[in-house]
This record gives sequence, structure tokens and C-alpha cells, in this order.
Amino acid sequence: MPASKHLGRLIVCLLVLCLLFCLTPGQALAEDDQSKAPTGQIVTLVRRSAYAGTTVIGCFEDGTRLKVLGTKNQFYRVDCYDMTGYIMKSQVRQDENGEYYVNCVAGSSETKTLPTRTPEDALALRGDVRTEALKYQGVPYVWGGTTPKGFDCSGFTSYVYKKVGSPISRSCYYQLGCGVIVPRSELQCGDLIFFENTGEDGGFASHVGIYIGNGQLIHAGSKGITVVYLDSAYFSYHYMCARRVVLTSAPDLVPETVLPATGITQNINGSYWRESSQTTDESGNSFLSVFTLPGGAAAEAHRPAVNTLPQWAPPCTYTSTPQGSPDKTAPTAEIPA
Repeated sequence: MPASKHLGRLIVCLLVLCLLFCLTPGQALAEDDQSKAPTGQIVTLVRRSAYAGTTVIGCFEDGTRLKVLGTKNQFYRVDCYDMTGYIMKSQVRQDENGEYYVNCVAGSSETKTLPTRTPEDALALRGDVRTEALKYQGVPYVWGGTTPKGFDCSGFTSYVYKKVGSPISRSCYYQLGCGVIVPRSELQCGDLIFFENTGEDGGFASHVGIYIGNGQLIHAGSKGITVVYLDSAYFSYHYMCARRVVLTSAPDLVPETVLPATGITQNINGSYWRESSQTTDESGNSFLSVFTLPGGAAAEAHRPAVNTLPQWAPPCTYTSTPQGSPDKTAPTAEIPA
């Protein structure tokens, strides 16, 4: 056999070996990435009206207890904490006590799958959302804006979530359907907060921002990207509802202990914490509940003495925001007309 043929076969063999060595690590990396990818949670759709195909205004997880307010067509009218919506009857079950619960039927046009993460990964992602959002303080408001040169409200929220690797719809109206319905009393960092009747042409879901903990909201308003208090007169007056985009595959946090509200450092193995709304004991001392992740992982946290925008660790805090009684005395507008 000529030497040129031997040389040709040798070159082919070397090329095959090189390809095998190059592809194997990449394949292993892809498998590792797949193992870390978020899993899915089937949720049932809540619609704005009792007709198939109408706007989705949120989702409920399987097993959620429902307060049924009535029926129309093939739908139940249900309480969604701050508003009402409609769920297809086929997605609801009734137990022996007459209570109603969400019963997600896989493959139905009235269900979809939302990504879920471990409690640890979910907390990290919520922290990333907060950190990313705060980078853009001072960026001006621009109608239709979707970049750091200028944002409108939903352009800002969609940009932040895209940057942290969890994209959502661009429109404020459709962002309603991107997450699970949650009550105002259970807000967590990263939740989308929706407002109605803002500006001259405002109506249903006319404004959106991101809850960042400590009773605060970051949003694209008339003054650009700013941090405001959710309980301020304007935002209490126009508050509509909240949606949770970052979901967990297991219960988020479990009660751990109770600590004084100020001047306390809590050391438990981990990097995040959650606080409940502040409470007062019989002696008049203020306390707040500290929660830990299942298995004991929680956080080292310092509660600020003054409720200003935290510049302290950890990157994400959670507080229950008392609803109170909204001030109905014509609050100052903070949203572009």
C-alpha cells in the first residue's frame, strides 16, 4: 500500500480522535446544565372573563384552595385576593366538605407549565432580580423604551427578567399571566406589582413594577427608574394585584425563630433571610419572625435601624406589607400620563 494512503488513514484517525475528545466534555457540560435547569409546575389559567381564549390574568398552582363566588358558562368565578377571575370548571375539584380546589389537568388548553427552582436557587434568582433592577436607578422614562437608554414600565420589568435569564412578556397587560397569583400580604422580592387607572389613559393593568423587599418597589415612573414605598398614598390608591414569577419546587421557607426588630445579627448557615411583618409582644417590644430554608440553611442578616433603601447584605429581603386603608384623597401622580 502506498505511503500516501497510510498517511491519509492516519490523518483521518487523528481527526476522529480529536472530534471525540472535543465533543465529550461539551456533552458532559450540556448534561450538567440540563440537571441544573429549572423543573416545571403545571398551573391552571385564570381568565379575565368567562370565555375560552380571553386574556389570562394570572395562574393558580395545583391544590390551591379557591373561594368560588359564582358560575358562568363553563367557568367558576373565583376570588383572586385583590380582584376576581374565571377558572374553567374542569380545572376545579370539590371535596367531601364542599371546599373547592384547583385540580390541574395536564394537556388542557387551560393549563400551562411554569419553571420552578429549588428554594436555594429561587432565593438566589430573586436576589439577582433585585440587584439587576437597582443598577438602572436614574435611567429616564421613555415611552416604549426597552433599553438602559430609557425604559417604560413593562420595558423595564421585562428587561430585568431577561437579563437574569428568566424572560417574561413585554406588555404589562400580558405580564399578568406570567406568574402565580399572590396576596399583597405575602409579597416576596421579585414579585411583579400591578397598578390600575394610572395616568390620563390608564385603566386595567396600566402600570407595573418589581417588589424588592422592605416594603419597596422599583419602577419606571415619571422620574425615571426610582425606588418608592408601596404603602405611599399614590401606590396604595392604585394598587391592583401581584404575580410571582420565581416559583419553587418545594415550600419556600419555614419558621425558625423570633428576634428583636433592631440591632440583631442572625447567624445561621447560609446567605439569605426572610422577615415577616413586624409584631409587638405584651410588653411593647417589637419583634419580627425570621425564616429559614428547609434543612436549616438561612442567613446572616442585619436589619437597618431606618427603613431606607438597603445598601447592606443580603441582596434580597422579604417583608409582608400591611395593606392598611388606602388614602383616597387624590394622591400626587407618579406615573407618566
